[in-house]
Amino acid sequence: MRTKLIKLGSLVFLLGLTLMACGGDMESIHEEYLQGEKIYAGKLDSLRTEIGYKRIKIIGDTRFLGNSKEVTVQWEDQSRVFKIEGDLKEEFEIIVDGLAEHSYEFKVFTKDPLGNKSVDQIIKGSTVGDLFRSSQIPRRLTGFDVAEETYANWASKAESEFVIFTQIAYDNNAGGITKDTVYPDDSSILLTDWKPLGKFEIISAVSSGLMGFDTIYLDKIEKTLPEPPYDQLESSYFSMVGMPSDNPGTSYGGNPKQYLFDGDGSWSGSDSHGYHSGENAIPHHFTVDLGVTTRVRKARLDLRDPNNYAGNNPTHVEIWGIDDITGAETASSDAAEFEAKGWQLLHSTPVDGQNQQSVEFNIPFGPMVRYIRYRVTSTVGGSGAQLTELTFWGQDTQALELDKSSIIMVGMPSDNPGTSYGGNPVQYLFDGDESWSGSDSQGYHSGENSIPHHFTLDLGVTAEIRKCRLGLRDPNNYAGNNPTMVELWGINDISGAETASSDAAEFEAKGWQLMYRGAIDGENNQIVEFDVASGPSFRYVRYRVTGTVAGSGAQLTEMTFFGVGIKPLP
Repeated sequence: MRTKLIKLGSLVFLLGLTLMACGGDMESIHEEYLQGEKIYAGKLDSLRTEIGYKRIKIIGDTRFLGNSKEVTVQWEDQSRVFKIEGDLKEEFEIIVDGLAEHSYEFKVFTKDPLGNKSVDQIIKGSTVGDLFRSSQIPRRLTGFDVAEETYANWASKAESEFVIFTQIAYDNNAGGITKDTVYPDDSSILLTDWKPLGKFEIISAVSSGLMGFDTIYLDKIEKTLPEPPYDQLESSYFSMVGMPSDNPGTSYGGNPKQYLFDGDGSWSGSDSHGYHSGENAIPHHFTVDLGVTTRVRKARLDLRDPNNYAGNNPTHVEIWGIDDITGAETASSDAAEFEAKGWQLLHSTPVDGQNQQSVEFNIPFGPMVRYIRYRVTSTVGGSGAQLTELTFWGQDTQALELDKSSIIMVGMPSDNPGTSYGGNPVQYLFDGDESWSGSDSQGYHSGENSIPHHFTLDLGVTAEIRKCRLGLRDPNNYAGNNPTMVELWGINDISGAETASSDAAEFEAKGWQLMYRGAIDGENNQIVEFDVASGPSFRYVRYRVTGTVAGSGAQLTEMTFFGVGIKPLP
């Protein structure tokens, strides 16, 4: 009995201890039950980040957002709250700005109007800043192509990974700025009406990284537009052609032949120092031989000073061009008749003769021409027109081939006539056939033991020789008589210019001027050309041979000269 009582007491004691131990937990569970079920606010789902410039964009899907009205973003020791307002789209975006350039870890949660909080979400992201900006490579300009049209060329977009576009701005001929945009796939861009040697500015814009949402503008780069594709033509080469329909410009004592191309465009106060069409002369025109072939790209008109009198200053002009005036004469100054005769309109433009004494205008890329017609269609006073100077610029300018029918052998006493072995230079040296016929008679032959020697030509015009081409004996047949060293000498009056021999010192003493001295490869070539430096214009040329392949005699099948400023003899 005693044993049973002891066991029962022990059991009661243990039960009491158990109840005492569990009493606290039971109370907390009961308390939690009394407070109700835990409620979580709706959340932004599928969070992701995009890189910005000193900021980050956090984007979340709104399908599980419920009625949450604010988003809290926490990082480091910072916290920001963003309101959720308006009509929700499929995604909600948050931009956290004012950030330094490095990586971040953000805690993101939402709250509803009752203060219920969503579960916390962790998202990582990074920013870019000035270090990234300074490391970016702007789109690189590789150069300009200046031809019929002008293009700015660009390096491959691969060089500039994050460049999304490049803005350019350049000076134009109207005194303004032309703007354009270069995109990554553009390898070149057309420039229009650009001002030679003007400013060319480049600003590239990059995205803020691979998953960037910001556009960052890089520092401006300044370049210089190219040299003009044209050069000012030498006015001394120009001459008034005087075609029958031309207005000669000699009214009131006008003297365009003397003054229109003299390089002085100022108004002297005298009608004689330039061109004067006379009254009742609108429209009218006159023709100019440029003395070269070229693409005319620019013109300058120097007019009467409008402060003195503007009435005869043009307000609209046309520039026409043609390469050969044979058959190009017109009965009047009618534009349709110009076209019918082969003239091409190079440019038609208004000019401000009312206010300006000098006006310039560019001319679009056009054909190669030698002759220009300047046509006036209106003036301030509507009756006559004046000019003090006319200037042109040209591109791809070339010397003119001299008319061989005007060239003759002078036959001065010291000349080698070139008639050895039946040579007949008078008939064959300027016939246009450079080939070797197989016969010594069809060209010039000096004979043996004739080095040095020379002969004299009358060009039939005055010209500044710029190039000479020689047709020689075919070296595959025999190269011995082909020249290897030649000279060209010039003079305008052969009175008293004869020499007793072919000595260069004697040439100089008699007034001949050396135009060219140099080696040519007659040993291997049947046709040779050489350029002649710019110099004076001459009527007479002496061709002097000082060396040949075999060193004894010399032959020629043809001679061709190219020159500028070709003027007929007075």
